[in-house]
Amino acid sequence: MTTNKTFLLPIVLLLYLFPCQAQKKNSNFGKKSTVQLEKQFDVTLKSRTFLTYDGTDLFCWDNIHNRLQKFDFKSRTFTPPIKSEIKNPYEYEEMVCVGRDSLITFSWLENYNANLINGKGKLLKQYNIAPKNHLNYLKSNTKFIFYCDLYGTIGKTLHNGFFYYATRHFGSSTDKGKLFSSARLNLKSGVKEYVTEFPSIYDKYNWGGAAYNYPSITFNSEKQMIISYPACHQLYLYNIYTKKQKAVNAGSSLFKTIPPFSNKKEIKAELKDEYTKYFQTNYAYGIIAYDKKHKLYYRQVRHPNKNWRRSANKTRKMSIIVLDEKFHFLGEVKLPADKNYHRFIVTEHGIVASYIDFNNRKYGFTVFNIKRNKKY
Repeated sequence: MTTNKTFLLPIVLLLYLFPCQAQKKNSNFGKKSTVQLEKQFDVTLKSRTFLTYDGTDLFCWDNIHNRLQKFDFKSRTFTPPIKSEIKNPYEYEEMVCVGRDSLITFSWLENYNANLINGKGKLLKQYNIAPKNHLNYLKSNTKFIFYCDLYGTIGKTLHNGFFYYATRHFGSSTDKGKLFSSARLNLKSGVKEYVTEFPSIYDKYNWGGAAYNYPSITFNSEKQMIISYPACHQLYLYNIYTKKQKAVNAGSSLFKTIPPFSNKKEIKAELKDEYTKYFQTNYAYGIIAYDKKHKLYYRQVRHPNKNWRRSANKTRKMSIIVLDEKFHFLGEVKLPADKNYHRFIVTEHGIVASYIDFNNRKYGFTVFNIKRNKKY
């Protein structure tokens, strides 16, 4: 049987012109929401602070001034600030709880270190988590950086002595052509190994350098790792025991697709301003979190800022997709537009969403509840 090349030519041309069609269909587009957002209270902070929750306490860490505090939900007050034993804290851009009164801070600048500390700020152990055999390459090559980063990683990710975290990449990987999206660190031995890889659409298209290459992970009660990729409507479920993975639809009700920056895979440093504008003016998925108490999943959606300018306030609206335990779409709630909400964590007391006012240097967080509409 012969193939009619003349017949195939228009199809190939369409795929070339519209590469975003490589994404799987978003079956949640246009669905009505059966949930609503209820505000509890606001808390004002003196400086930019990273928040994390260990199941009991909300930890607040100001990495610029190296201050660690706990927040009490009942009294809505903070404990006195504690100085941690971390050196050069300004290099550490994330803090995550890995157990009761145990935290890890991560560096994503030059040192690629992870610090295990307790709730009193005492340094228990330090790990080097630089990409295997890549550190010298990274320092000499500006086109590619591949390092671990905890951006958007929420919840307890410690299982059987391993700390699981999301990784990200700029451009192409040098490790046998693979683009890794998560890794795990053995807290006893300090050995690190990669776990999952980015979906194929990241290998085929240019998603604007770094911006769309921040995955987020969480774990559910079934010991599955749930991975959210900024450019994918689907969530990826990875079983840490069988190492099998499957995708489930978990898209937004607000848009159909996210177009790639281009169908050319190569990343060019001179296009960094165009990459930033592309990210700021398009939808993107962010944090994925599991609510153990209510058995729900929350997925962040960053909205386009069509009026974005590099010199202006980088405010973007944000919504949260709510999924049930079987990943059925329950609804999508928009956070108030009066504050620049940029990330959130889940606690037993509700969703804690952080905000930053870049122009006026105001920082804080708001505690919300998710409730089902009365008619449902």
